[in-house]
Amino acid sequence: MAIPSGRPRRDGSLMLTAVIVGNVVAIVTFLIAVAITISTPSGKNSTMTSLTKWLLVTAFAIRAYVSMTKIVEVYTGSNFFEDFGDYIEVLFPVMVVMSVSSAFMAQKMADIDRSQRAMHATNEMMLGMVDAAPAGILVLDGGGTVTFANDSARHILDLEEDPDTGRLATPGWTVTDPSGVRMPDFSFLIRDTSTRPVKLCVEWPDSKWKLDLSVSARPLQSDGDRMAGIVATFETPVAKP
Repeated sequence: MAIPSGRPRRDGSLMLTAVIVGNVVAIVTFLIAVAITISTPSGKNSTMTSLTKWLLVTAFAIRAYVSMTKIVEVYTGSNFFEDFGDYIEVLFPVMVVMSVSSAFMAQKMADIDRSQRAMHATNEMMLGMVDAAPAGILVLDGGGTVTFANDSARHILDLEEDPDTGRLATPGWTVTDPSGVRMPDFSFLIRDTSTRPVKLCVEWPDSKWKLDLSVSARPLQSDGDRMAGIVATFETPVAKP
C-alpha cells in the first residue's frame, strides 16, 4: 500500500510557517524591547545608564538579525547566513550578561553615591550643631595644634584662620592654672584618659583681658587605637568683653 505523500508536505509547511511566525514575533518583541530601553531615562544615579542601554540595544539588534536571517533562509532555501548567524547568535547571551553586569554596577554606584550624600548631610548637620553650641569646642591634634574650633571658641579665644595655611592661629595668650603655674597652652590636656573639668586662666599678651575657663577634654582614637588628639570643651562664667 502506498504511503500518502501529502502529510509530510503538510507537516513541513506547518513547520516552516511556525518558524516564520516565531521569528516574526521575536523581531517584533525585540523591537518593542529596544523602544522601551531607548525611552527609559538614564542618569548617574539610575540603573539604566548609557552603557547599559547600548549593550541591551546591541543584544536586541543581534537577536532580531538572527531571526531575520532565519526567515530569509526559509524563503530562499539558502544556507548563506547559517554559519555567520550562528556566530552572531553566540554574542546575544554575552551582550545580555554584560548589560546585566553594567546595570548591577550602576546600581551599586548609585547606592554608594546616595550613602555619601547622606553622610555629607549628616556631617553638615553635626557641624551646624557644634557651631551653634554656646560652649567653646576645640579639637587638638597629637602635637597640640588646634585643628578645629567652633564659633564660640573662635570668639572667646580670638582664634583666626591663617589665609595661607588654613590653620587656626592663637594670639599668644598665657594659660595658667588657679595657683598661677604657667601651662604650655592647652597641649597639657593631651593624654590617654579623659580630663575632668579643670579651672584655667587665659590672659592675652597685651593684658587687654583675662578669662577664667572651665575645661574638659576627651581623647580621640585613630586606627590601631592610637591617640590622634583630643576634643576639649570649655565655658567661661564671665562673658568676653
